[in-house]
Amino acid sequence: MFQRARAMITGLGIGAGWMYFFDPQAGKRRRALVRDQTFAALNDAACWFDKALRDAAHRMEGTVAAVQGMLDFSIPSDQQLSERVRACLGHVASHPRLIEVQANQGGITLAGHAPADELENIVSCVAGVRGVRSVDNQLDTQLGPDVTHDGQRRRRIQPSMDLMRESWAPSTRLIAGSAGTVLMLNCLARRTPGAVLMGTLGFGLFIRAVGNRDVGELIEEGTAAAQPMMGKVQGIGRRTAARATR
Repeated sequence: MFQRARAMITGLGIGAGWMYFFDPQAGKRRRALVRDQTFAALNDAACWFDKALRDAAHRMEGTVAAVQGMLDFSIPSDQQLSERVRACLGHVASHPRLIEVQANQGGITLAGHAPADELENIVSCVAGVRGVRSVDNQLDTQLGPDVTHDGQRRRRIQPSMDLMRESWAPSTRLIAGSAGTVLMLNCLARRTPGAVLMGTLGFGLFIRAVGNRDVGELIEEGTAAAQPMMGKVQGIGRRTAARATR
C-alpha cells in the first residue's frame, strides 16, 4: 500500500514537472529561464571557489612568512618596528589613526587617544611585537565610547581567530562547509548516536558557512518568516476540527 502511494505521488510529481516545462505556450520560456539561472549559479559558484582558493593560498603565504619571521633574529630598524606596531594596532585598536607610534632602538612610545577599555590589549599587543623591548604608554583615555575626535564612529574590533568572527573568510567557509558536509554524510551512512550528534554539528557548520552569519540570527529569521505560514496552518487545523465536531 505504501509503495503504491509513493509511486503515485512520484508519478504525479513527474507529470506536473513535465507539464510545467513542456507546456506548448510557456514551456520554452520556462526552460530558458531555468537554463540561464543554472548557468549563472554555476558561474557564481566557480568564482566563489576561485576566491576561496586564492584566499587559502594567501593565508598559507602569510603563515610561512610568520614562521620565517620567528626564525629571523636580526634587529629591525626603527621604521620597520613602527610599521610592525602599526599593523598590530589595526587588530586591537578601534581608532588606530588616533595613536602616534615612535620607535627608538627597540623602545616604543605610544601617544594620542584610545578608549580606556582598550589600553590593556593595546599595550599587550605592542609588547608582543617582535623586536619591541619596552613600551612607554602615554595614551590619553579622555575619549567617548562611540564618538572619536575625528568625528567617526567607533570601529568594532573583530576577534583575531576567524572562526570567532561574524563574517568568515572564503577559505574558512569552504573548509567549514566541506567538514559539515562530511559529517552529515557520515550521519546518513552510520546513524549511530555519536554519528547523529556529529551530523547535527555538521549541519550547523554547513548552515553557518553558507549563510556566513551567526546561526542564531539565521534561526530567528527563519522562525519569523515561518510564523505567517504556521498561523495559516493552525487556522486550517482549527477550522477542520470545528467541522469535524459538528
